[in-house]
Amino acid sequence: MRDKGRLLAAAMLFAGCTDHQYPEGSATVSGTLSGSAFSAMDAYSLTNRDNGAVGIDIFDFSGACALGANEKASSRTLGIISRIPAVSSGTYDVTTDLYVQYVARDATCGASIQETATAGTVTFSRIDASGIKGTFDVTFSAGEVTGMFDAPTCVGPPIGKVIECK
Repeated sequence: MRDKGRLLAAAMLFAGCTDHQYPEGSATVSGTLSGSAFSAMDAYSLTNRDNGAVGIDIFDFSGACALGANEKASSRTLGIISRIPAVSSGTYDVTTDLYVQYVARDATCGASIQETATAGTVTFSRIDASGIKGTFDVTFSAGEVTGMFDAPTCVGPPIGKVIECK
């Protein structure tokens, strides 16, 4: 079973997509998750066009937006999904307003580690059509991380793209 964060992100990504744009974002992550540092190399954002809910994914590999709904083998992702519609600039609690998840994938794209944040905040400093920028300080049972993201909007492939392990 695929993790809830990536499925929600994929559903948000495909909501009405007709254009293909594959920008790369930036992020920094300090701290450890499951005993190792998270070396962020890419980030992208998604916005649900129906209700304004947002999602940000931070990856330990580059070219994430171009993957669409596909997964990257032996990778790690930190995902932030709003539980509330119409998010704007401000600080949000991860236990009530946001769903923050850390996922480590094995060589066959299975979720070898999947953790949901138990405490912390995410601050969005910019949310607009070009993307989302902000900072985070979140705690998981696997560790605590802080960092920043500048995640451009990712508009991916059309609906119907099959999820594959790359």
